[in-house]
Amino acid sequence: MTHPFDQEIQTQIEKEPTPSVPDFVHAMTEATLADLPETAPGRRTIFFPFKRLTAAAACATFLLLGLMPNISPAYAQAMEPIPVLGSIVRVLTIRNYFYEDEGHLLEAAVPSVSDPAATTASDLINADIDRLTGDAIGRFYSELELSDEGHGSIHIDYETILSTDRWFTLRLMVSETAGSSDTRLRYYHIDRAAGRYITFGDLFTTEGYAAMEACILEEMADRMAADSDAAYWTDEEGAAALSDDQPFYFTEDGTLVIVYDKYTVAPGSMGNPTFEIPESVYRQYLK
Repeated sequence: MTHPFDQEIQTQIEKEPTPSVPDFVHAMTEATLADLPETAPGRRTIFFPFKRLTAAAACATFLLLGLMPNISPAYAQAMEPIPVLGSIVRVLTIRNYFYEDEGHLLEAAVPSVSDPAATTASDLINADIDRLTGDAIGRFYSELELSDEGHGSIHIDYETILSTDRWFTLRLMVSETAGSSDTRLRYYHIDRAAGRYITFGDLFTTEGYAAMEACILEEMADRMAADSDAAYWTDEEGAAALSDDQPFYFTEDGTLVIVYDKYTVAPGSMGNPTFEIPESVYRQYLK
């Protein structure tokens, strides 16, 4: 007898169009598989029929349960009634991408945010995630199609930074390497009490910008004095300038963390610099 949940999954999957990959990727994969030796050189093949069968069955079950929610939005939708313990805002991996050859690597986990207290904010976040990840993955496949002799990689991942009954923050990381490397960190915030998507400019006054920039410049000077390898462009005008879309997040204890994009305030060797602003400093500048 088929369980109702199993039947629902089957129904949803049948409605879902079969995902496809570019033709040239499919052709390259087929060619690679055809060239693989049946047995690795220099190794003996030892057969354990029963154990092998058991392991294969376990792997098949793991792959089915682990991959289906990621490759099929219909499957993920069918699983939504299952409660997620300890979660207030639901974040699911709706798409996974993986490609690897001698000179290229693509690893991407694309999330989707669902907040019943802020559906419009969730939609705005998901649309921006789709745009950023879609552009990066599109560039990867375009460059791969033009030349399979170059080198490049893309890594996309995410993390829930803070999730309470009042505030939610998701960090999306997009790292690209092609000659040089670049890492972009995007932070998405929901004020759950107001049901709104929040930016840095929504929270702080322009006077607050100036006060926090002064704190950051002082911290930059202290770091360079303490570490000869530390370098920040403090002599340039607007060296620590903050903007309305400034990347930031709050820690659990209320500390404000300012995040700068790579190459914005320092050489690339400094990565994505972060600076902490205590609540005692920023609180008076909250709108």
